[in-house]
Amino acid sequence: MTKYKLSFILFWGGAGGILLAISFVNPYGGKISLSEFVLQLSGSRGEFALGLSMPELVSLITRMLPMYIFQVYFGTVLYRHFCTASIYVFSRYPKRVRWYLRETLWVGILACLFQIVILATASFLTVIRFQLRMDWAGIVLLAYHFLIHTAWLSAMTLSVNLLAISIGSSASFMMVISFQVICITLLGCVGTFQRYLDVTAFSEIFLVLNPISHLVLGWQSSKNGAMNQALHSPYSVLDLNHSVLFTLFLSVVITLWGVGFIKNHDFLTADLEMGG
Repeated sequence: MTKYKLSFILFWGGAGGILLAISFVNPYGGKISLSEFVLQLSGSRGEFALGLSMPELVSLITRMLPMYIFQVYFGTVLYRHFCTASIYVFSRYPKRVRWYLRETLWVGILACLFQIVILATASFLTVIRFQLRMDWAGIVLLAYHFLIHTAWLSAMTLSVNLLAISIGSSASFMMVISFQVICITLLGCVGTFQRYLDVTAFSEIFLVLNPISHLVLGWQSSKNGAMNQALHSPYSVLDLNHSVLFTLFLSVVITLWGVGFIKNHDFLTADLEMGG
């Protein structure tokens, strides 16, 4: 890892942690449990109205702002690596899949470090501002939060890199970010859709299929009684373990898609800068 990449992770991860802690961690009476801290950090504010509520939609988009910044930087940097390495590596190094998997591993490692910095900064700032009470459920939820958000961040960042090879870095970033914003916006539209559809479980089905729903821990439930009590989820169709599997599965699918793409793409004749 270069010093420049580490500086980026420390600076923007720290800035992201400060943003989330100041904007979204708001305990009552100056006291907060670790479990409630994690829930608020992931975007939980009780039941989402599933209506056209601009404040709620903007709040969810703002919570993902540190992820967007990460995707911008590391999507572009690794894309440049693809460009500069393509002719040299892929004309002389036949095991291009191994090279790609090594790059993918680095994306995952960088995403892990970024999430660690965010969580550490947000936790430290919360301890300074409020009285943070440790609880067992909070420790488990912190691990879930880390796994789910890291898997999602890795998947989206890798998507930017792979799409950039075909359509260019700017277009790929806009496509991936637009996809995430659309998923958030659809959360606000589902209530409107349901009024015109004679489907009782429409909103529950939509929550399961919408990937953004799996990032909000307060919307999840658990088979563990103590965990479920800490979650106090307004929905019964989302499960913590399923959300972990969902985001990990998404990461694996995108990685495997990349394997086929890297293996068959003609880097030697493609105009990478123009997305050819």
